[in-house]
This record gives sequence, C-alpha cells and structure tokens, in this order.
Amino acid sequence: MNKVEIPSAASVAGWNGEKAALAKDKAVASKLTAETTKLTDAIKAFEAAAGKVDFSLGETKGLASAAAGAAAIAQLEEARKGAVKNAMGAAKLAAAAADTFAAAAQKAEKGLPAASAKVVVAAKSAAAAASKAADKYASDLSSAVDAAIKELQAAAGKLGKAGEKDKKPEPPKLSPKALADGKNLAALMRKSIALLRTPKGAPLPVKFMVLYNKANPKDLRLYLGPKPESGLAKLKTQFPAEVKVNRVKDPKGKVVWDKGALTFMSDILKGGLAKQIQLSIRQQTKVTVKVRIKKSSGEVDEADAKDVSDDELALSPAEEAAMVAGGKEWESGLKELDSAIQAALKGAKADQVKKLVAGIRSAGGSGKFDAAADGLDELASLLQEADVADSDGKDLESDTPVAGPGEKGVDPATALKAKFEALRGKIDAAIALKDAASKEIKQFKDGAEQFLKKTDKAAVENAGKFVTKIEQLLANASKPKSTLPVAKLETARANFVKSRDTTIKEITRLSKAIVTAFAAEASQKAAVTDAIKKLGELQIKLQTGLERELSMAIKAKDPDKQADLVDRVKDSLQSFQDFLDSDDLMKNLDKNEVLQDMSVVGPMKTSLKEIEAALG
Repeated sequence: MNKVEIPSAASVAGWNGEKAALAKDKAVASKLTAETTKLTDAIKAFEAAAGKVDFSLGETKGLASAAAGAAAIAQLEEARKGAVKNAMGAAKLAAAAADTFAAAAQKAEKGLPAASAKVVVAAKSAAAAASKAADKYASDLSSAVDAAIKELQAAAGKLGKAGEKDKKPEPPKLSPKALADGKNLAALMRKSIALLRTPKGAPLPVKFMVLYNKANPKDLRLYLGPKPESGLAKLKTQFPAEVKVNRVKDPKGKVVWDKGALTFMSDILKGGLAKQIQLSIRQQTKVTVKVRIKKSSGEVDEADAKDVSDDELALSPAEEAAMVAGGKEWESGLKELDSAIQAALKGAKADQVKKLVAGIRSAGGSGKFDAAADGLDELASLLQEADVADSDGKDLESDTPVAGPGEKGVDPATALKAKFEALRGKIDAAIALKDAASKEIKQFKDGAEQFLKKTDKAAVENAGKFVTKIEQLLANASKPKSTLPVAKLETARANFVKSRDTTIKEITRLSKAIVTAFAAEASQKAAVTDAIKKLGELQIKLQTGLERELSMAIKAKDPDKQADLVDRVKDSLQSFQDFLDSDDLMKNLDKNEVLQDMSVVGPMKTSLKEIEAALG
C-alpha cells in the first residue's frame, strides 16, 4: 500500500511552530488557550494514530496463490476496520478542532491592535490549512486502501479464480432521483406503520404492493401506504434500469397492526415470505419490525423481532417536507412526463391520463401540494405500467424454509428432537453463564423439552416455536458488543443541537433586523415579506431529525438495531451537510449585509464534522 504522509500543516512539528509564534503575543494567546490546547492534543492524537497504520500491507509481490491474495485482502480489510479507521477518525477530529480554533481566532481578532491582529490572522490561516490537510490525509488514506485492495484483487485474479463463485456482487449505485424516491418510500412506510400502531389506526386503509426482480425473486421492494397504484414509478427506480421487474398486488388484501406485528391480511402472499418481507422493510427503512402474514384460512407465517419504538418510526420535518416537495414543483413534473403523456393520450388509457393531469393542475394551482404529489406519482406509475408484468406471487422466493416434514422421510417430531439435541451444548453453556439471557434460555429449553415428550401436531408446532426462540436468543448472545463511542457521540450531538438552535435564533434576529431596516421603504414591503417567509421556511428545514436519530443510536442496546440506526444517522448527516453546502440562503447567512456579525454556518459545519468523526 502506498504510504500516505501527514501534511506538514497538520503535523505536530508544523503546528508547534505556529503555536510558538502565537505564544509570543500573550494577549492573543490567553484568548485562545482552550482552543490551542484542544487542537494541540488533537494533532498529537492524529499523528499517533497515523503512526500505527501498517503501509506494508497490500504488497502484491510474493503472492503464491489466489488463497494468499484473499488472505492479504482480509488482512487489509481488518486494518481498515482497525488502525486505518482510527487514523481517519483522528484526522477528522483534528480537522474539527482546527475549525473550532479558526472560528475562535476570527472572533478574537476584533478590536486587537494591528500587530496582534496579524498574529491572529496567521494562526487562523494555519488552523484552516491544518483542517484541510487533515481532511486530505483521511481522503488519501481511504483511497490508498481502496487502491491496494484493487491491486490485490487483480493479482489474485491472475493466480486463479478460486472462490469467485461465492463472491457477492456489489449493490448497484442508485441515481440521485432513485435515492430520493427510496427515501420518500421509506418515509411513507414508516409513517404508515406508525399510524397503524396508534389506538385509532390509520385514517385510510393501508395496502401493499411488491415489486421484484424477475430473474431473482428474492430481490424485492415493498410499497406500504394507502395508494399502491401510485407507488410503481418510485419502486421501479430502486432497481437498475436493465432489470425486468414483476408486480404483485392484492386488491383485497390489507395491512393492519395485530398482536404487536405488522400483519399482512392476504391470500396472495404465500407461506414463508414473512422473513423476506421483514428483510425488505429493514433494507428500505433501516427499521426492523415484527411481520406476520395471515391468510383467510387462519394460517399464519411470522418473522419475530423486538418491539419497534415510536422514535424509530417518527419522521423529521425535513422528511415530511420532502414527501410533498414534488407537489410544489407540479408544473415541472408534468413537463418531464409530457412526451409519455402525449403518447398515452393516443391509447386506451387516454381518459385516465386526462383525469389525472386535470387533477394535478387543480391541486397544484390551489396550493394542495400533497394531492398534487400523489397525482404525479399515480400518473408516472400509470404511464409505466406497460413495462411491468403482473404476477400472482407464486414465484416469489424466501430465504427461510417453510415448516414441513423432516428431510428424507424423517417425521417432524424426530427431526425437531435432533435439531434440539444438536443445540444442547450451546444451550447448556449459555445457561451456565448465568447472565441476563440465561434465565430466558432455560425457560424456553424446559418448555421445548415438555412439548417434545409428545408427538401430536400441536405439541410439535409449539416445540418448534420454542426451539426457534432459543436459536434467536443464542444468536443474540453471541453477537459482538457495541463499539459505538457513546460519550464522544453524545458530546458531538449536544454541540450540534446548540449550534443549530443558535442558528434558528439568529435567523429570527435577522428577520427582525430586515423588517427594521426597510420599515420606511414602502416599495420594499413585498420583498421584505418574501424574505421573511423564506427565512421562516429555512428555520423549519433546520429542524432536522438528526439529533433524534443520534439519540436513538446512542440508546440502542441491540448491536444489529444500533447498526441500522447508525446507517440512518449517516444518511441524515450527509443530507444535512449537502443542504448546508447547496442552499443559497445558508451559503449567504454569515456576515450578511444586514447583520455582518452573524456567524452560524461555520460552527454548525464543525459540529457535523465532530459527529462524522465519532461515527468513523
């Protein structure tokens, strides 16, 4: 692996030189004591972490076989999770500390004599350079690891292709539109589940639709909401364009909340699919919910899970706004669909298309953007129906086998007893630990033993449920403990909330200042009103769900659930960072013409970097 050197600007030696120059002006140094100490410690920690990265890994010379190449790749991947990850995290923390120092230096600069101001400016520039250098190191190190792995893969490929059949292909990269569609579908799904769980239930019936890869029926996506007919277009974008997809819909089916589970009342979904649907919901929303499929005959298929919380399902104001954003742009939405609309107006669906277009224009023109958004989704789906074949669901496949008789003629009771006895060693070992799970495992073990003394169908089914529960408990007991740096993340979250709340307050101050500044200019009244409205909308956008999602991740006890929540945090974090970088109002808040002392965006970006560094 090519060695990545720490740039001088972010090195201990480089910063010590700047710190020495700063120390000569005691008046300035005293104002920046805390920030100087934090930055010095961060750079020391960064250099120490960087020194533990083994750049000799990834060497392709001397590889004798494909297996040796695979071992070298595994070793490098392990380093990526350990020393490399630590070095990158330390680099990001150093960058964040440098940004904090620069912000404090800028504040300290005001009112100083010329000589001292020159010292502060130099220190501020050095900190800015250190921040960029540390970020560059993290980026270069990540690229070096990626390049080394690619070289090892290429070298191993030349030595042989053993094991390639087991290699899972990388998931296809989705377009920005597909990503936005996915978030919209996920938000609707979480909202639908949350409404179903309330005492009154959802105000509209919740229905479902499944879209799946015709060549690989296990690859499926789910729509959950009141209008399955409007979800097709967005679901289609979740698959690569070249993939042929089939649709499963159940006009008579519905989804309810029953016995602590999301229950699909459907005769179309066959037995054994509950787990597959649970996995799809988790993949789409990063929320794991208990799923049941119940047929009119009373047959039930179930995929168990811990209770889902209200916080996991709650939508942020930004997500709520995104769900109707398309409705606000209804005119451009119709324009994008125009060629398909014109073609459809010559076909059998002309009347449906005309009705939908008229409804969208009416809703959008009267400001009913949620209805306009629904109409656009339904229209886009109608226009794409010809590309999708309907299925009766019989060819859907599951990763989990359906309960049935034992293999090779062995009756279910005998097969289950053999399975239980095979688990006996693990069960006894878990009970001997006498920890939190031991008592529960013992209870299910005793219950299974009692049921297994009988051979009737009901007893075997109950024993099977107990054995399944024991397997789940054993699996949970063997899971690795969380390595999330909770203390760092709590501090980073608190800093973000503080900086975000300060920004909202400062926007209120700016709004009042604008009103005061233009109070005597009647000709500017409309412009002032518009500016105040936009600033108010900006305050709503800043009320992101990021801090709530951070709290959920911090408090999560189950490692798998915590990993899902961390993924959600990373998505929200990236979205918020993109928003700060792209929104025109945000880019012009600091040092604006009305309040030149306003400085809020920089501290918010710093707090986001702290979160990013803590997450690793």
